[in-house]
Amino acid sequence: MGSFRVARKSVIFSIRAKKRLIVFVIIFGILSGATLLLVGTFDSYNKENLLDQRGVYITENGDYNITQPQLNNMLQNIDNSKFSIHTVRYFDYSNPPQSGMRVVGIDHNSPWAFSEVKKNSIKSGRFIDGKNDAMISDHFTVPLNWFETGSNVSASLKVGNSITFRGTQDPMTFKITGIFSESARINPPWLIVSNDIFDDLADHLSKDDETDIFCFQVAFVAKGGILAVLIGDTYTRVHNLAGGLNTLKSSPGNYGSWSISVTSRDEKIEERDQDLLSFAFGVFGGLIVASLYAYLITRFRRREVAILKAIGFNAKNVRITLLCEILTVAFLGFVAATLAIEGYTHLTKTSTYIASLFIMPYTTLIISGSVIVLTCIPGFILISWRILSVRPIEIFKER
Repeated sequence: MGSFRVARKSVIFSIRAKKRLIVFVIIFGILSGATLLLVGTFDSYNKENLLDQRGVYITENGDYNITQPQLNNMLQNIDNSKFSIHTVRYFDYSNPPQSGMRVVGIDHNSPWAFSEVKKNSIKSGRFIDGKNDAMISDHFTVPLNWFETGSNVSASLKVGNSITFRGTQDPMTFKITGIFSESARINPPWLIVSNDIFDDLADHLSKDDETDIFCFQVAFVAKGGILAVLIGDTYTRVHNLAGGLNTLKSSPGNYGSWSISVTSRDEKIEERDQDLLSFAFGVFGGLIVASLYAYLITRFRRREVAILKAIGFNAKNVRITLLCEILTVAFLGFVAATLAIEGYTHLTKTSTYIASLFIMPYTTLIISGSVIVLTCIPGFILISWRILSVRPIEIFKER
């Protein structure tokens, strides 16, 4: 019998003992859930917790403190080969004067590098993708003659509306793609665009780098990804950079007046080690459960294995049959855990940025699924060893 056909029939074979199946699906589900959460923690080092684990950022001490030339002076002292640099700049748009609107430029390709506005702060709509996209702070209002109705009545912008800036050239129009939650520092209301669009709009409105454009925040993110975090190289780089930034801070005339935010190296290492230890215990628990299940099915199904051998199944096909049972139970537990976590997150999340049920990153799902499969390997080895001792004559033993 072909291996694929054996595997397909084994899935049906695996659900015959329903009580045992349900119990172990629940157990595998609990372990899978823990694995998903722990892998998701490491995945957050590149997303929600990016700045906390891999970066350091500086913010202005007050409005109009860091000019574009001062920002450029500061960036010249940073080793670009070790860090990616993400700037947040702004200028005030005061036409009409009562608007009090602030236009902010961010790196839209790295949304987690901005401490004030992240993807999980989006209340409705989506994060900007680039050209012609803009986001606004909650309760953002403008005169309606800023976009296409031609009215002078003030109103709140919504997702799908547009806003137009008229300068010395052709008008520049942006579509509102998202609304984000306001923070204490977002005053006056913010309109956020990508950095490229920010530069174009500043030129369009004749904003001067020396007097009109200011730096709100600069994030420095250590290169190397999660591997550099695990070996500690990231933390060393961030620690050294923080020391260098503190040195530059002593010369506000050249670099502006700002404050630095960084988690200490010891705190980061302690948090990483705790996550690694929890992950190791989770994997160890998975190995124990998978091996226990393999032991039970080879113990209580010896007669069935003997029957399979009697009707012509060779050792390879029997291995496939029992291995598929382990993988089926593990897969069902993994799916149950994934749906439970996704459902809980979907129902309790405060941001409506992601409308679909599938909230967890695909990398978390792939890595977690791979871990669950790997924990079944000792069980497979146990099966391979035990079934070799089963003989067809065991059919006639009393049950």
